Amino acid sequence: MTRTIYAGLLLLMISLVTTPCRADGAFITAAINWPGGKAQFFLSDGTYVRYDIAADRADPGYPKPVDDGTWPGMGGYGTKIIAAFNTRDNKAIFILSTGDYLRYDIASDRVDPGYPRPVNDETWPGLEPFASSISGAINWANGKVYIFFSDGRYVRYDIAADHVDAGYPKPINEQTWPGLNTYFQKKSSGLSTRGKFGRSGLG
Repeated sequence: MTRTIYAGLLLLMISLVTTPCRADGAFITAAINWPGGKAQFFLSDGTYVRYDIAADRADPGYPKPVDDGTWPGMGGYGTKIIAAFNTRDNKAIFILSTGDYLRYDIASDRVDPGYPRPVNDETWPGLEPFASSISGAINWANGKVYIFFSDGRYVRYDIAADHVDAGYPKPINEQTWPGLNTYFQKKSSGLSTRGKFGRSGLG
């Protein structure tokens, strides 16, 4: 049942990315949970929308720019966000198109000192070979994060063990993600012209 729910959320995100969500063509690249029953959606044009989950609508006054006033420490990175997910220690990870990542402290509402850092085998064991092809991520709420690549493959990352699980990457197909293969093929074919997608933690 849990896998079905999260697969449905992932499918929703794919559909949102393949269809612009605003008239100017901006599309969702990533999303994270936020305190107070909110979710934060990040858009390809460097803006973001705060979404009220209970009310099922965006809060008034959005979108707003991702800058050092709204997201301290993230100024200049808004258009580079390609994936994001929440972690267990009240942090959010933002993966950038440059092959780097930011760690955001939700409680203090700012990027932690010393970031961005490169995505490599020292910071994310097992991910270095794929740093330039990450196209999305989802926290499965079971201690695992699924990280997707533009070539149609994915890995499962164990947060507690802090490394990619053995046996990955695997292809996105009818055996690994039943019903999603067609959509990932569509998404991957559009990456060269439109960008990436990301989905995290809204379930």
